[in-house]
Amino acid sequence: MTFTAHDGTQLPFNIIDTPGIRHFALWGIKPEEVIFYFPEMEAAAIQCAFGLSCSHIHERGCRILEELAAEHIHPDRYESWRSMRDELALLTADEY
Repeated sequence: MTFTAHDGTQLPFNIIDTPGIRHFALWGIKPEEVIFYFPEMEAAAIQCAFGLSCSHIHERGCRILEELAAEHIHPDRYESWRSMRDELALLTADEY
């Protein structure tokens, strides 16, 4: 059975339910912009000593990594961000 109806219920957060869809891709967003769709990471990214050029993966002193270590950013959210950013980087590699 596939759910195909929407009743307009508003939730205090965003959720995407895509039953039967095996792949979900983002378009029109640059890899370095994905972080701004994660509110808990946006402020830390802006405050990062390395700015938007930081990979937020291995840099010592990176604000995102500090917030992750302090458990202010959930590891699952961090991994979701990395996964989306990495996929967009592969999809858009020939555009830049």
